[in-house]
Amino acid sequence: MKRAMSTMKNIAAAAMTLAVVFGFAGFKPVTANAAQAAVPAAASVEEENSYFEEDAYQRSFLTLINNERAQAGLAPVALGDSSHNAAAMERAEELAVSYSYVRPNGQRDFTVLAENGISDVSTGENYMAGCSTPDAAMDQWMATDFTRERILNADATTVSVGHYEGGVYNNYWVLIFSYPENSHTEDYRQEVLDLVNAQRAKYGLTALEMGDDNLTAAAQTRAEEIAVVNSHVRPDGSKCFTVLKDYGVTDTPTGENAAWGSVSPEEVVNAWMNSEGHRANILNPEARKMSVGYYYNSNSTWGHQWIQIFTK
Repeated sequence: MKRAMSTMKNIAAAAMTLAVVFGFAGFKPVTANAAQAAVPAAASVEEENSYFEEDAYQRSFLTLINNERAQAGLAPVALGDSSHNAAAMERAEELAVSYSYVRPNGQRDFTVLAENGISDVSTGENYMAGCSTPDAAMDQWMATDFTRERILNADATTVSVGHYEGGVYNNYWVLIFSYPENSHTEDYRQEVLDLVNAQRAKYGLTALEMGDDNLTAAAQTRAEEIAVVNSHVRPDGSKCFTVLKDYGVTDTPTGENAAWGSVSPEEVVNAWMNSEGHRANILNPEARKMSVGYYYNSNSTWGHQWIQIFTK
């Protein structure tokens, strides 16, 4: 998998920060100490076992998640239907074999949704092993920036909850956050533009305009192309900017940024700003317009694809 960002002159691709995702793929499983393992009170054992009756643990997670979201001023998420939760339970069982965002079949975590007939866009997965209750798992997730961001993702509308009892660590928990496909694409374009202009304002640069429909169509095509070829070279072997001619765009291009794997406008713009070549495209004083392409494909390597095309 491509982890390093590639930069060409005036063109930069963020081979996105699934390294960031993988950075927490190794959530160290929690194991009980000797005192915890020898709890004698039957009432405590009964309370713990009650989590695994029917959908009690799913309702418990939903309450805990929405309490945290309410404190952050976010809308609540709904519990996924039987297909959503079946996907999460499948992932929980897979963790006993491969404790990672990479599934035993070598694919990424989000592909489990499509396999279960779900067209939702995944905004991220949290997983944990060794915790005996939802409360304990949530405490750890909320104490870690990356997993807390998944719980507090403003775009998420659904949470799918899975649990598997077995394996080395006995309890494996999974939360998959998602939203309906194509429900945020237009919002994302505007959010990326706003974030870019906020960065340009810090350097006293002129705000960029959103490109017209033709430039936007060109950017969207490029976003779909990089799901197939992770490159500034198009699937037909031509350079990236030939897409402008395809859509009748006569502006002069000043740069292209591409990224894979980021789940939100904030995440992708932060990644670009932390890379010299991508930041140079965003802060190019000659640029006057920008269009954004965003494409989600659960069968692609990274799931989320992003493109910025800058012109003057």
